[in-house]
Amino acid sequence: MGLTNGRCTLRNPRLPGLQPIGSRRQVPYVGPIEMRFKNRVGFVGAIVMGDEVLVGAIPMEDMDLVIIPKTRTIDVNPDTPNLASSRAK
Repeated sequence: MGLTNGRCTLRNPRLPGLQPIGSRRQVPYVGPIEMRFKNRVGFVGAIVMGDEVLVGAIPMEDMDLVIIPKTRTIDVNPDTPNLASSRAK
């Protein structure tokens, strides 16, 4: 596993301030957040920690995004470029 970078757009009013508590910090949980990547849109919850975003596997699956290991980037699934889809078992 490693880090993969991509550019997406997030929208939601942000709660102000991080409050330190000892070596831990209280951080706000916000959501639902609208997340856009190319022609895909998904709604997720997020923990606000500065200006970086960590997108987990479930939102990526919901939006039918794939990781391109060679370039360490994300992209829409080339098998379904126009509409997100998933398998039901």
